[in-house]
Amino acid sequence: PSFRPDGMAVTVTREIVSNAACNGCHSPLSAHGGAREDVTLCATCHGAGFADPESGNTIDFRTMIHRIHRGASLPSVENGVSYEIVGFRGSVHDYSEVHFPRDIRGCETCHQGGADADRWNTVPSR
Repeated sequence: PSFRPDGMAVTVTREIVSNAACNGCHSPLSAHGGAREDVTLCATCHGAGFADPESGNTIDFRTMIHRIHRGASLPSVENGVSYEIVGFRGSVHDYSEVHFPRDIRGCETCHQGGADADRWNTVPSR
């Protein structure tokens, strides 16, 4: 959930995806296990500028999630370079075999239900 350190009301949100959208395929969403099942918490650690020191791959949430879902169809993977992220306690997560079960251009598959879910279409970042 959103909060402000000063205790004041939250007036600006950035909910591009919702838990419900993620749980449509990943029910329950539990990438790290434990209580971390809320997509709004992901950006806390997976922010811009952060990278996996082992593989060099970015762990910026936006980029990482798009690459994970593209998996096998990433140009680098198609050219023989695996897409891996080394996680907690050195566990290697290889997403090179991931096949998104729909057309990858169907942005509304994931971008639905959030307060700002249409930003992929109205305020694209690329």
